[in-house]
Amino acid sequence: MKFLSLYLSTAVLTLLPTMSLAAQSCCDTAQPQRDSVRLECDVPYFRSCPDCETFNLPATKSRLIVKHPHYDWHSPLYHPKWIRIKQDKAGNVTFKVRKNRHAGTRLDSLIARCKCGKRVVYLIHQLGQEPDVLLSKQQVTICGDEPTFTLDMLANKRFHLNMPDWLSYSPSADGCRLVFTAQPLSEGETRTGNITFSDDRGPSIATVKVIQHASPSYWYRKPCFAVVSDIHIGAPDGEGWQVKIPRMLRHIKAYEPQVRHIFVVGDLSNACLKQEYIEMMKLFRDTALVSPGVGVTLIRGNHDNKRPDGQQLFAQIVGQPEHQYQIIDGYPFISISSTSRALRGTMCYDQEARDFLSRSLKDASERFPGKPIFVFNHIPPANTIMGSHNGRGVAELTQILSQYPQVIDFSGHSHISVCDAQSINQQQFTAINDGAHRSTHFASLRVSDHAIHGKIAETVTEGLIVHFDASDNVVIERWNTALNKKCGADWVVKSPFNSSQFTYQKVDGGQTPHFHSGDSLALTYLTCDSINLYVPQATDDEFTLAYQVSVCDKSGHKVRHDIMQASLFNRGPQFAKALTLGIGQLPAGQRLTVTVWALDAAKQKSAPLRLTFDTPRHKAKLRKK
Repeated sequence: MKFLSLYLSTAVLTLLPTMSLAAQSCCDTAQPQRDSVRLECDVPYFRSCPDCETFNLPATKSRLIVKHPHYDWHSPLYHPKWIRIKQDKAGNVTFKVRKNRHAGTRLDSLIARCKCGKRVVYLIHQLGQEPDVLLSKQQVTICGDEPTFTLDMLANKRFHLNMPDWLSYSPSADGCRLVFTAQPLSEGETRTGNITFSDDRGPSIATVKVIQHASPSYWYRKPCFAVVSDIHIGAPDGEGWQVKIPRMLRHIKAYEPQVRHIFVVGDLSNACLKQEYIEMMKLFRDTALVSPGVGVTLIRGNHDNKRPDGQQLFAQIVGQPEHQYQIIDGYPFISISSTSRALRGTMCYDQEARDFLSRSLKDASERFPGKPIFVFNHIPPANTIMGSHNGRGVAELTQILSQYPQVIDFSGHSHISVCDAQSINQQQFTAINDGAHRSTHFASLRVSDHAIHGKIAETVTEGLIVHFDASDNVVIERWNTALNKKCGADWVVKSPFNSSQFTYQKVDGGQTPHFHSGDSLALTYLTCDSINLYVPQATDDEFTLAYQVSVCDKSGHKVRHDIMQASLFNRGPQFAKALTLGIGQLPAGQRLTVTVWALDAAKQKSAPLRLTFDTPRHKAKLRKK
């Protein structure tokens, strides 16, 4: 293919700090810093989305040199004040990084536009003056047949290394990598320890958690896959798919142990246009986003049938069968595509699709007794998970799957959050909702946002990562793919895979949310007809989903409709401790009482917090607290 000639030279990073470590469990080490870093970066200009690479730098003044003639750094989209940019005619770009005189590390981005109009992003992580260590991993899992692991590091001060006595280490030749080896365990044992980096004064700088299993690593070689859906390539709303999908794929690529397959369960395109499928395939074929060797299964949804030629476009551009029966790492995987734009009922999957599913399930149950059968379909089986009731699911699908209790079925379509308590259901089989990437909402509570805080940077996008544990159970991790953090406890489908082990037949919500001792409401602003109300965040065993806010007069009558305020727990750290809500439509000159309850996804209510206040009689009487 002709465009392959556009690749540039291989990336080279010549920052090789050194350190000396003695063979003992606690040591001193000094790591010298260099003033110059040279980087020749390989990023083809024709990629449809920006790369995003993180580079760790010392606190001293540094220089990054990027060789790439296709970037236009003369008018960068963004760069921090502490980095200056200069570009020569040959395309060499020099980033002069000022010395970080602050105590802590700093992280910022360099964003430029390629000559083709696309963006490139570099993340620069620079050490500060206080003792700190930048590490390649925060947690490591090792097994009986693979007792060795490595940590890449960059440090700016002399530090002590403390670790369990069952670990030993040695430095690599360049001095910036530590190689650790664990002593063997007896069969069936597991142990956990921490590798701690601390400065001369004693405080911990960084910690790496180490989990060691005596069992061999075979279970790492069992299926480990990601499930996402409703990516809606071409949809113009929100941050846009150009941001969401590359970000999600980078997070999946960085997951450990490595995700070896990705299932995209329908609504691949937004309008079923040829260009949307072309752009999608550029993303999934980009080795900067999806590692070579990682399988990708793409499944058609109702949006992929919006045009009569949708099926033909899928075949020509995606090049995969509509329905697939695959054996992955010794386990059966069955996927069927939506065959019409119908949202419910028999028309969602035609007779050919249903027959393919039935035949494949029969074969899988005979060939793989005692193993789970993984099934993927866009529109969910009826009367299972949230979003499949009241005629919105496919009853024929439920009938077929109900014959096989070992089925674990993944679907999308509803755009309901994976944090919703009813996104997993076990009746005759296991049904799971995988969230969405265009928009995400909660169906159990119709929440809104009356918070007066600044604009939230992250759009919520979600997905699942699925793997086996050491007991052969299937673990389903729920992920916010925008923030790259887990949301809620893992779901575990237990072995043996039959109805005797079903634990999600009825979700009761667990513990009731509660406010902390001493928490109270407060007014931060008051007028004759509105207030700003400070609400501390409540705690739940999984998460607090929302707050019900009611305002009553002294007779107990409501003076306005109740507010169901989202806790915004899945929107980033800005609202970790409290919310401030703007509440209007209040009567002037009255004594009012505002009551707030915290709710979880199962609609369980906490004990209330209350606050009584008087509204002024006239608009002119304003006061701030």
